[in-house]
Amino acid sequence: MRRGRPVLLLLVGALLLAGCSNYSGDATQRVREWATSAPWDANDQQLVSDLGDLANGLRLRRLLPLRTACEAFAADAAVLYDTLPTPDKRLTDELNTALGGFDRAARDCYASSAFSSATFRRYQRELASATATYHQAERRLAGFGVH
Repeated sequence: MRRGRPVLLLLVGALLLAGCSNYSGDATQRVREWATSAPWDANDQQLVSDLGDLANGLRLRRLLPLRTACEAFAADAAVLYDTLPTPDKRLTDELNTALGGFDRAARDCYASSAFSSATFRRYQRELASATATYHQAERRLAGFGVH
């Protein structure tokens, strides 16, 4: 019986932690509560605006303003990252992947010395991948009734 005791203690601890959620109701209600407290709308609008600024900076081919926009983008992604975890593990995983990718992309963007540099190309790849994952998370949220 002594060998089963640590497993039992871990199981009881996990159940207690799971019961400490700040959110109540079914999965949809819990995700909606998280989205309201995050606040998802404001954070999402800011990131979408930032993505537009990044695309505009690339279109204008002005590296210094783009690097500045990347720095602000990283800060805005960190604000949303600080609201994790969500009540839905898959949503949390998607947002974690996207926001981590945004952070890496922003660091590469800021470190780029030219549009033709390997660091800048890495920024573009990472941003594209993270943006696709972010849109996937947005679709998941829409499935919970969060827009």
